Amino acid sequence: MYLVHLTFLSPQRKHFPCNIREMIKSASEPGDGLEHISVHQRTGADPVIGLFLRSHSLDDTERTASRLWHRTVKNHSELGEYQLFRCEVPLIDDPFP
Repeated sequence: MYLVHLTFLSPQRKHFPCNIREMIKSASEPGDGLEHISVHQRTGADPVIGLFLRSHSLDDTERTASRLWHRTVKNHSELGEYQLFRCEVPLIDDPFP
């Protein structure tokens, strides 16, 4: 399983609708391997969505996350104002000091 962060550029750093998790779930297909959705919205910061996906490779996971977001926007046009800036698995430098 991988965690993918989707980072967005948002006008006025606007928060996502309160039902964003349900919007993403409704656009999900069985092959996406979606396990969990985490939404991070802080005042003064661009919003981030974390998707936990079951997948065989890091590259496939990032492509799946991007496709899932684009499907979500297609089904919910009000999300079109959120520009996907990055879609990547966060890598940790030296996790053991």
